[in-house]
Amino acid sequence: MTEILHELSCAKNKIVIISCGKKKLTRPAAAGELYIGSYFITLLSYALTITLAKNVFVLSRRSSGTLRLENGRARQRERRHN
Repeated sequence: MTEILHELSCAKNKIVIISCGKKKLTRPAAAGELYIGSYFITLLSYALTITLAKNVFVLSRRSSGTLRLENGRARQRERRHN
C-alpha cells in the first residue's frame, strides 16, 4: 500500500509538455483556455490525469517557448497575408 501511495505522489510531480493547437479563441485568454481544438483538449485532459495543473506546460510555436496553463493572457495573433 505504501508503494502505491508513493507512486501516486511521484506521478503528480511529473512535468508534462503538450503542443498548442491551431484552433483558438478570438479573445485573449490563459493558455489553458485559449486553444479549443479537440486534439489539444484531449492532450490537456490526459495531462491533468497524470499530474497537477501547475506542472502542465503548453509548447507555443508563436511565443517560441512554453506557457503555463494559467499564465497571463495569451493572445491570438493575426497573420498578415501578402
